[in-house]
Amino acid sequence: MSQVFDALKKAEQVRKSRTQTEMRPERLSTTSPPAPDPAADTLAYLGPGLRVTGQITGDGHLQIDGRVEGLISLRGYRLTIGQTAHVRANIVAGEVVVHGEVDGDLLASDRIEITKDASVTGKLTCARIVIEDGAYIKAAIQMDGCSAHGGPEIESMSVGTSSLPKLR
Repeated sequence: MSQVFDALKKAEQVRKSRTQTEMRPERLSTTSPPAPDPAADTLAYLGPGLRVTGQITGDGHLQIDGRVEGLISLRGYRLTIGQTAHVRANIVAGEVVVHGEVDGDLLASDRIEITKDASVTGKLTCARIVIEDGAYIKAAIQMDGCSAHGGPEIESMSVGTSSLPKLR
């Protein structure tokens, strides 16, 4: 039994000595990495068990896999509608990627992507659009790449939700 204890103790000493060797100042870099942009990698997530009614606004990317009814405003950021999502909302974002179901107007300052399994009903306004073969779309599409920041003017969208159908 003491041989096992001695072997474990020796292994721990070896591990500690390696860690101390790796942490010597002469081995550490003196240059600091650039500070990360906190919003660039921020992703908020609404899971499949969540249901939100009202207004969602934010300064970061969002993925929705649940049910949302109302208004979603993520100016300049990416909104991803997952395969299990059911969204009845007007949407304002930098980029919108739809894998699930959306009923409402979409306004993207950059692009809208509608994948093969998606269902979209409403008015789409964007600078660029990608529609995969097999996607269901019942929409008016307006391509508007004339604003100062490369996409449509986000302020021009009406965000009322009175005409949106209710979730069941």
